[in-house]
Amino acid sequence: MGGREYNGLVRSPCYERGQGKRKLGCLSCHSMHQSDPDDQLAEGMRGNGACSECHAEQGQRVSQHTHHAASSAGSLCYSCHMPRTSYALLGAIRSHRIDSPSFDDRTRDRPNACSLCHLEQSERWAAEQSTRWFGASPAFQLARPAELADAELPAGAVFALTGDAAVRAVTAAALGRPESGQVEPALRRQLLRELESDDYAAVRFIAERSLAQLPRAETGRVLPRERIARLKALRDTRAVRIAE
Repeated sequence: MGGREYNGLVRSPCYERGQGKRKLGCLSCHSMHQSDPDDQLAEGMRGNGACSECHAEQGQRVSQHTHHAASSAGSLCYSCHMPRTSYALLGAIRSHRIDSPSFDDRTRDRPNACSLCHLEQSERWAAEQSTRWFGASPAFQLARPAELADAELPAGAVFALTGDAAVRAVTAAALGRPESGQVEPALRRQLLRELESDDYAAVRFIAERSLAQLPRAETGRVLPRERIARLKALRDTRAVRIAE
């Protein structure tokens, strides 16, 4: 646990608007003693079972709802509604503020759920896909500096090179996860190498761990060095407390 799970939970619609058995609480998904110590998830709660108890309609037509293959990470409820945007325990853990992927002020200072898997695509691409499928508004893009609104700029580069220390830690973890496997190996290594020399020890540690999990192949596109420098010049350098 990272210490912020309850704060997020009580700001979730499933908690705020739920009634009776449909009111979400910690024990809706977790068990103190009858579970694996890792995550302490109760039996049957590691997949979509926790959500489909209340959201049965979506649970019965997963692919139609998610627009992803039923067996993919994109069809797991928590991939989109509880993304790993919270820094804790020298890694990225799931946000317990259960909400939908958004492209507005709520994600101005943290990665959006779509781009955490599709780090190889631009944020504009993710916003347009979301608009096409769900009618979500990509309005937050309009506030981005021109350098970051480039439709060809991978979201992973935006998060890794311009985000604050917590965002960089979350991105370093995401770059090492199987869900982000569409990122070209060379670009993935390039971004992690940049994070390996970060000012924050926690970011460096996570980047090194992610690098160790990657294959040696380094094929594919990379960002020109001058573009890397321009993006890092836009970095959010506000002090962030992410020490363990």
